[in-house]
Amino acid sequence: MRYDAYRDHVQKLDQAGDLVPDLPPSFVKLLGKSSILNMRASFHAGLTPQHRRIRSKVMRALAPAQVLQHRGGMQQVSRRLLEDLASASQSGSAPFEPIAKSFAMSISARLIVGEELSGEFLPEMESCFADILAGVLSPPVDLGRFSTFGRAMQARRKLLPLVG
Repeated sequence: MRYDAYRDHVQKLDQAGDLVPDLPPSFVKLLGKSSILNMRASFHAGLTPQHRRIRSKVMRALAPAQVLQHRGGMQQVSRRLLEDLASASQSGSAPFEPIAKSFAMSISARLIVGEELSGEFLPEMESCFADILAGVLSPPVDLGRFSTFGRAMQARRKLLPLVG
């Protein structure tokens, strides 16, 4: 997108507070109404109190000092996964995608449930996130375990106590 097109259209909508997310219904239902991705936001039009509160929590969690506190754990996970990659590549080559996915999931689990519990919950969290990702773009038909969206909703309910 050219900057002048952005300035003339998108930026004006954003400044007026009229730029709103237009996500598929299944995405909105899986994220929940309190997700920052589902909220209308504009610094010029003013943030809603709920958006301001959630945004503040996210910004505090991602502050450099907070992230640096987890540096040792991230290095430990990185070392372990690189060792796994090295041993897997002894036979010639090894795919990097599963290692990268495992890294992201391991770090997220450590941040969500704590370093001491992350290993215990990691397989369940990986399974739940896989179900949720499959359900995000599926038709929002909740038939429990018999539909992709239903399995995603069940996975969301499993994860809520860990995240909340």
